[in-house]
Amino acid sequence: MMRSFLYTFLAVLTIGGLVACGGHEEQGTHGHGHDAAPREVVSWPVIRDLDNLAHLGEVAADTSDTDLMVATAEKIVAAAEVLWTDGVPQGARNREEVAALVDDLRSIIGAMAQGLENENPEALADPLRASHTIISRIMETAGMPHHHDHHDHEHHDHDHDHDHDHEH
Repeated sequence: MMRSFLYTFLAVLTIGGLVACGGHEEQGTHGHGHDAAPREVVSWPVIRDLDNLAHLGEVAADTSDTDLMVATAEKIVAAAEVLWTDGVPQGARNREEVAALVDDLRSIIGAMAQGLENENPEALADPLRASHTIISRIMETAGMPHHHDHHDHEHHDHDHDHDHDHEH
């Protein structure tokens, strides 16, 4: 129960920060409106991989697919080892804030690993949802666009924007 509250609190805090700050800044527009494409300031393959896995984990949690939740959580825990080793890349914006968010992610993934260790798939749902929320915040704070190429809008609530959500 306490973990569920913690993850809900972290998600609300993260979303509240996005709303209070107006979402994310217009990247790549250089003051010229929405015509210019966003530019990726930093290449961070491990966080991109973790984002795609966390997105899949969120969908699995939202559909109560315990087999997919376990498989995805195992991949996230393994992929996170690279993040812990490599740390925040030099080209990332807001490095201190990003590092703090990575520490939050470490706690969430620790809870995910505990759920795997205890062979309790139901305990994975909240950490899987929370990991996607915090990873999207890490990406946006670091100056990276957050989007998914193949996105199923019916399987989860939106707490983040995607490029195709606002097509003109």
